[in-house]
Amino acid sequence: MVPAAKISVGIAIAILLVTPASGAEKGKYVALGAGAISCGGWTEERRARSDMAFSYMQWVAGYFTSYNEWDDPHETNILANTNIDSVGASMDNYCAAHPLDTVADAASSVLVEIYQRETKKIINGIKRDLAKSSK
Repeated sequence: MVPAAKISVGIAIAILLVTPASGAEKGKYVALGAGAISCGGWTEERRARSDMAFSYMQWVAGYFTSYNEWDDPHETNILANTNIDSVGASMDNYCAAHPLDTVADAASSVLVEIYQRETKKIINGIKRDLAKSSK
């Protein structure tokens, strides 16, 4: 990366860090950094395959890491049965459909979708085990 591009990325990141978070007025937590960016901005940067798109994806990875750390002490990796590239694709789909939502809204929605899918797998496994043991 040339020095001018590094400066541009640095300025863009600094702007992201001082951008007001959209969730505060809704009574939700305050999303910082790239979480406060609109899904429209996400989609634009991802289509351009820009350096900012990489930064946005790192924010999402941090969001999932935070969930792993703080939400469920029994679940150490919510992405155990998928990968971060799949999360990026799900984020792309969500943001294309909801351009005015924030990256944080999209990450939350994708996380809930994964959590529900994984929970359903666990429940179905328990049902199978119970059905086998009752025979």
